[in-house]
Amino acid sequence: MFNDFIGNEKAKNVINIGICAAIRKNDRIPHYIFSGAAGNGKTKMAKDIVKETGAVSVYLNASTITNTESVVQSLDMLFEEYNKKNARHAIVIVDEAHSLKGGKICDFFLTAISEDTVEVKCGKTTRSLPIMRTKSGRNDFLSWIFITNRTGELADALISRLTEVRFVDYSEDEKCEIAKRYFEHLDSEIRPEICTEVGKRAWSAREVIKYVEGINDYAIFKDLDEDISIENVNEYFELIGVDSRGLGIAELEYIEILKNSPNGISLQNIATKMGIGVKDISEMIEKKLVRLNIVSIESNGRSLVDRSTLSNRFSIEEQ
Repeated sequence: MFNDFIGNEKAKNVINIGICAAIRKNDRIPHYIFSGAAGNGKTKMAKDIVKETGAVSVYLNASTITNTESVVQSLDMLFEEYNKKNARHAIVIVDEAHSLKGGKICDFFLTAISEDTVEVKCGKTTRSLPIMRTKSGRNDFLSWIFITNRTGELADALISRLTEVRFVDYSEDEKCEIAKRYFEHLDSEIRPEICTEVGKRAWSAREVIKYVEGINDYAIFKDLDEDISIENVNEYFELIGVDSRGLGIAELEYIEILKNSPNGISLQNIATKMGIGVKDISEMIEKKLVRLNIVSIESNGRSLVDRSTLSNRFSIEEQ
């Protein structure tokens, strides 16, 4: 299974074992929680599981769930499709699961997973209704896959009921292979060095695909047909403001702020100066800068690791 899924071999192996065992036991697929940084294939894997097992599915984004009634309605539609297609498996994908945090909605999911029941409003009261069961007398068809890049914000009670699968960052070679396959998907014959350049600059599988689509569009705009050179690729990256390390305009603006703050600066002040959220900075921008050993994160603020290595002007020059 999952031969088209590149990278995260350990995650694939864990999932393969669970699914193959479930099929042989004629049971439901395990309940999972996919964790790890954004862009590392968690949502794609959930969709691939649906495809590989022939399951029916429903996708929920936890950040948009405001009441349990909407989830019950989604389950009703899922069960209707399950019966209509005579499927063997049904899967509920809950993305941005950290948004559940706690309270009534989180308790709803806990009950649905651990007791195979859901709480349904009936006028001013609520009652527990069993999730549809098969002739075996139990729920042997419905599985839940939760997806998050902030596991620490999830309730322990929820995590304990799920099999956690950790998705790690892709290697440069894996990103090159993703670029190669996606160029092929777009019917573009690309030289290996171009895939290497994309793999070097992209920080996730998601960025690889974004850059491949951008290069393909740039080639169409420039009437290059299939004759795309490494020079054309560098032109594209310069156009969108991404340097040879994969740092974009936001990261370079962050560096410029720290250059002008020799005694360090708080994350909140950086966010104010950049006009974006604290979480956006800590989860997206700083990840790259810390890995490149450009930024030091301390409890009292952020500072540059070695100011002497930085360019004297705000640009996309390589250090």
